[in-house]
Amino acid sequence: MNDLYGLTRVFCVLMTAMLLGCSEGGTGGTGGISPPDVTSGPGGGDVSISGYGHKGPYEAGASVTVVQLEGAVPRGSTAIISDLGDYEITVEADGVLQIDVSGRYFSETVGAYTGAEIALSAIVDPISQDTRVNVNLLTHLIHSRVLELIDADSIEAGSAIEMAQSEFLLAFSNLLPPPDGVTVFSNLLIVNAIQEGDDEVGNAYLLALSSLLERHATNLAAENGTAQDVELGSFINQLADDLSNDGALDLSAEVEADLQLAMAELNPSAIYVNLLGIDQLLELAIQASDVVQADASVFSETVNVVDDSFEFSVNAESDDPLTATTSVAEIVADMDLFIDTDGDGVVNGDDTDDDGDGVADVDDDTPYGDGQ
Repeated sequence: MNDLYGLTRVFCVLMTAMLLGCSEGGTGGTGGISPPDVTSGPGGGDVSISGYGHKGPYEAGASVTVVQLEGAVPRGSTAIISDLGDYEITVEADGVLQIDVSGRYFSETVGAYTGAEIALSAIVDPISQDTRVNVNLLTHLIHSRVLELIDADSIEAGSAIEMAQSEFLLAFSNLLPPPDGVTVFSNLLIVNAIQEGDDEVGNAYLLALSSLLERHATNLAAENGTAQDVELGSFINQLADDLSNDGALDLSAEVEADLQLAMAELNPSAIYVNLLGIDQLLELAIQASDVVQADASVFSETVNVVDDSFEFSVNAESDDPLTATTSVAEIVADMDLFIDTDGDGVVNGDDTDDDGDGVADVDDDTPYGDGQ
């Protein structure tokens, strides 16, 4: 897109330190996600679980608790490590676990941390499944349905999770087209730069859903005189409860129309730049840029999105300033793969005129609409 969206901020970082900080733990330099470690194998024992908590990324210090479903036995607790939302914990496990993350998160549509806390959950069988578990909006929306399938229908946990994932994608398909192929919800993040594995399409779906529900919550808050984060928590729990009985959503025509309106109000470029309000994510964008000088200090007074790339300044106050670029999709998920802002039935990623104003996106200063 030829969209130019500014985020006013000043950020200075020594590239040498940044490169050293990113030299461990794979992409992102935050320690990454540890490989599965089941010390005693099937039958129980200590299990090392790690991953991220993402509505937007939870801030450092948010709580992570693990409970064994059978008997509701507490198995341990820890805290989110950094503002990228990462966690790791070793617990005793002899069956299916529920992982709960609770705290403030970074709102991608607002560009700031929420005032209220929100809780998200994921169900995992650490014996038969990967113990890299990202707790996110999708794992939360299906967790009650997974419990229902396990309890009422006596379905094994892994099969229940797969069934609930398929049911959700179908139930929400009137608003977002399902991603092609198999998408494991607990593998997904709203940013690409810190993900181990390769499911950028699934990440894009998650960010599209997350931003859509946030925007809907913003509209509800304006209507009801409440806060966005409060409305969001209430709405996603309503959706989870609705899904739990039969895996279907009974959305009224009014609610579906409100969600369509919320989608039309989304500005992906603004959301991408907002996410760089997380300093560690901005560091990753700088490190991945086409201009890397080990001894350079980087000053970014404005971060822009131009032609699907982030742009920021290198050595802005020197005699030899440079403009650095980083592919947006290398850092954050590409929600344009799933949203349709003009409601013409063509997702933005395949649409040459995202706002339907008759001006091609390549020639449009506001490709997502004049209201952006």
